[in-house]
Amino acid sequence: MRSSPLKRGSKGLKRKPKKRRTEAEALAHRAFVEEARSQRVCAVTGKGGAFDPHHVVEQQTLKREGVPLDDRRNALRLNPDIHANHTTKTTKVPMRCLLDCNFEYAFEVLGVRAVEYLERNYEGTDPRFERAAEVAEREWEASRA
Repeated sequence: MRSSPLKRGSKGLKRKPKKRRTEAEALAHRAFVEEARSQRVCAVTGKGGAFDPHHVVEQQTLKREGVPLDDRRNALRLNPDIHANHTTKTTKVPMRCLLDCNFEYAFEVLGVRAVEYLERNYEGTDPRFERAAEVAEREWEASRA
């Protein structure tokens, strides 16, 4: 878990207090974690056991877009080691491991920008991604006409 950033005070560097979640945000986060738990096995290895709930569209991007951070459709169950490696960009999760709802959510939140986002952050490709990318690009072109 990441700690809050450092800030300089009169007595040296101090951690800024973390922003507390509202009751609604805490409820959404619990639902997000429960969604990952309900997937029962790691999306990459297919094995049960310990897991980390992964945000397919990362929280930083969601904040920038001004949308809630813990939508259930953005959850993916990953083994802690795989999650750590993906988060640190050591290895990427294969795109074929994403769920239908993950693709739907990414394109709903990012629109045509989801194409570049998913290609940059996930390995390989997937027929579901290709179809969604075609639809998003057609809609984008139609909106510009």
